[in-house]
Amino acid sequence: MFSYNLHMLIGRARVSTEDLDLDLQCDVLKAAGCFRIFEEKESGRAGTKRPALEAALDFLRTVSNW
Repeated sequence: MFSYNLHMLIGRARVSTEDLDLDLQCDVLKAAGCFRIFEEKESGRAGTKRPALEAALDFLRTVSNW
């Protein structure tokens, strides 16, 4: 009998300005075992598009519809 691990961790690292660094967040997400990390340097102002968040959600929709 085969056993499959169907759990996959993904992460999202985000900073609000280009001056800030994503490295620490990415290091922590990698250490936690994230399979895929989506990175974003964007303001959190209302109406601002969040392409990394959308990409993460699209990825989840893709892998959960098998």
